[in-house]
Amino acid sequence: LTAGEDGWLRAFDRVVAGGGVSLRGHLNDVNSLAFSPSGRRLVTGGRDGVVIVWDLERGEPLEVFTEPVSLVTTVGFLGPEGSESIFAGTFTGNHFLWHPPADGNPDSPRQLEESLGGSGLLDAAREDRTGDLFLATSNGVERVSAMSSSSTSDFGAPRTSVSAVRLGSGHEIVGVAFTKGRLVCLSRAGRVLAFDTGSSESLLEFDTGYRV
Repeated sequence: LTAGEDGWLRAFDRVVAGGGVSLRGHLNDVNSLAFSPSGRRLVTGGRDGVVIVWDLERGEPLEVFTEPVSLVTTVGFLGPEGSESIFAGTFTGNHFLWHPPADGNPDSPRQLEESLGGSGLLDAAREDRTGDLFLATSNGVERVSAMSSSSTSDFGAPRTSVSAVRLGSGHEIVGVAFTKGRLVCLSRAGRVLAFDTGSSESLLEFDTGYRV
């Protein structure tokens, strides 16, 4: 899957020559994208401040959110597979989450939860084991977890929690990814850091010698 400054997304089939689909929904740069755990949906966020959830099998948008109205730098799916919330973050540190309808009716509107201000968000990686999102910020890595439905019965109550433990604090993290159950991070200064997300233990850190 590729994304560019023209606002187009292009998905290619690596088996069938010329296969694939082009998706058009953003007005300009697509800054971030993430696949759902099932691989059937895609969420994208762009410079136009729009967040789109796509049906990849049909090549059509399922949901369109315009709430951020500012540059979106990272997106993702948060929570258990099949009942994920849609996450979007901005360079100014704003969080936007669209949760599944509280009444369980898929035709009802999603519930918006937002948190304004904080460390600028640059990337996100989903841990499939927990459904948590790990956010690359200008001050380390922030962990966002979905709260159980039993603790969010009140309408308008927060449905996510942010861990007080910030991995790689003091580093401006520009990229995050999971490999073999470990979180690997890249800092603006060119340092690579790896963590065990269960214990928050630092596993390694080294300098690549290149600034990003």
